[in-house]
Amino acid sequence: MNPDDIIRFESVRQEVYRGFSACFCLPGPPLVHIPETLVHLLAAQDSEAVAPMTRMASAMESLTDFSGLRVEFTRLFVGPYGRLAPPCGSGYMDGADTMMSDSAMDAEARYRKAGLVVSDTFKEAPDHIVAELDYLSFLVGKEIDALAPDTTEVPQASLHEQKTFLERHLARWVPPFAENIMRHATEPFYQDLATATRLVIRESMDYLSIPGLSEHDVPPR
Repeated sequence: MNPDDIIRFESVRQEVYRGFSACFCLPGPPLVHIPETLVHLLAAQDSEAVAPMTRMASAMESLTDFSGLRVEFTRLFVGPYGRLAPPCGSGYMDGADTMMSDSAMDAEARYRKAGLVVSDTFKEAPDHIVAELDYLSFLVGKEIDALAPDTTEVPQASLHEQKTFLERHLARWVPPFAENIMRHATEPFYQDLATATRLVIRESMDYLSIPGLSEHDVPPR
């Protein structure tokens, strides 16, 4: 790949993580066009997540009332009497869906090391699915910024941090999180989101585990 191809390829990954993060926020008008955008991005990656994301995009085409999705979002991810699908790593890796779990503290330490601070307006734990996907998007952005002109080599430190973060966080807890959503969701939108998220995380691990990736001698899937 030449430098422009590398930047385009990595920019797609950056936007995919950002888009999935937005899908796990409280549903409202900003959500309408996100699945459609993700369909195009995932298609560029030849991702298996295109099919469930296409169904999500179709569901958004005629949606004008978000009350049903908001009720489902609250029932799955908020409560008030316990979260059916806790959207934080602590609920799966530490056995407790709390703000100060080992998972949350590790995630926050990584954010701080990267120069990030969790916003005061973000009331969830640092290992919430929204925060962790945003962090992955940030890491890919740092990788893109570090690419030197006329290079064919991707910054190794950035790739290492992406893979390490996935291994210690999202790749460990997204599969059971997705299973919880599938078990409890009544809205097809969230069932498809669970499937698509699980696939994207698995494909991300596969991509970052390719030998020789630091030289980026990797054709798109």
